[in-house]
Amino acid sequence: MMKGMGNRFLAALLCALLALSFAGAAFAQETEQETMKVIFDTDNGVFGDDTKALFMMINSGRFDILGITTVIGNNWVEASTAYTLRHLELAGRTDIPVYMGMGEPLMGDHTPYLENGMLTGIVGGNIGYMASERPASYLELPEEPVIGYPTTEPQEMHAVDFIAKAVKENPGEVTIICTGAGTNLAMAVKRYPEIVPLVKQVIYMGGAIEVPGNTTAAAEFNWWADPEAIKICLNTPFNRQVIVPKDICAQARITYDTYEQIKAAPETYATKLFMEISGPNHEGNPEYTNTLWDEVTVLYLLDPSFVTRSEERYIDIDTTMGMNYGRSIGYKTEPRRPDDFTISPLAQKVEVLFDMDVERFMDLYVEYFTMQP
Repeated sequence: MMKGMGNRFLAALLCALLALSFAGAAFAQETEQETMKVIFDTDNGVFGDDTKALFMMINSGRFDILGITTVIGNNWVEASTAYTLRHLELAGRTDIPVYMGMGEPLMGDHTPYLENGMLTGIVGGNIGYMASERPASYLELPEEPVIGYPTTEPQEMHAVDFIAKAVKENPGEVTIICTGAGTNLAMAVKRYPEIVPLVKQVIYMGGAIEVPGNTTAAAEFNWWADPEAIKICLNTPFNRQVIVPKDICAQARITYDTYEQIKAAPETYATKLFMEISGPNHEGNPEYTNTLWDEVTVLYLLDPSFVTRSEERYIDIDTTMGMNYGRSIGYKTEPRRPDDFTISPLAQKVEVLFDMDVERFMDLYVEYFTMQP
């Protein structure tokens, strides 16, 4: 009798321990999947890398997007605002507020510098907003967007003020994803320096550290668009800064195989737009590929397992007008020489992503882009 009771006791204890184990595992998984509070700072286009990155953020359910701030860069801020508002409408996420930000680089519109030859060495063809005249408003673009104009409106608050407000309301919790020229963030830390220690981390898509640039031989576009702003950001002592440069992004490309996987996936607002806008490029030319940029930045936050090499560097940027304008400068040791004027002594130690497991990355890309939101 006593033996039977002992066995029953042991069995009950084992069941209890197993239950606690499963509960602990579930809690760990829930903690691991905890949503990240983010501000998405973007120069979004009709359907570019920013758009795909935004859709993956929404699909994943892993981001608490406090707000989207639009900025100068690949597009005028008015155009970027129109596209972003419309994308959120198509995704059924008009609950995410959009804040219009800086409409020109810190030193003003660079178009005159381009026209008089001071911005030299253009090799990639991408001159961003300078390829067209500035729109009168986000509802008056040179041509009606193929995705249509938005019916929703941006918030009245300026993006710079919103960044400061959101960070102060969520101290130590906000990740700023900077996929444009960085002008909003630069203005925010200058106007509200008290927010710097309150920012959890800043993740940039920008720079070309050990490879040539894509707009000039020296510079990647995002940081070429407003080097003065990026210099302020990089010289700011944030708790953590991560650079996702051309070095790693250029390794990730949408191929015909990727296109076929997206085509075969169940239709969502993201895959539908992909097939309508990007699909014809792949369908008519199986050799066509398309580089992924901002998508790498978002996927790094979702699952960094694809990164095979990252290093800590002291990163700065050259703001001398001419061939080196926007060049990323990286030191492996802290710059201390008093005669070293190339890199600022204020340069901060940051993490730079260099290499990836391409197959792993593309699997993650297809998974999150085609995911049912």
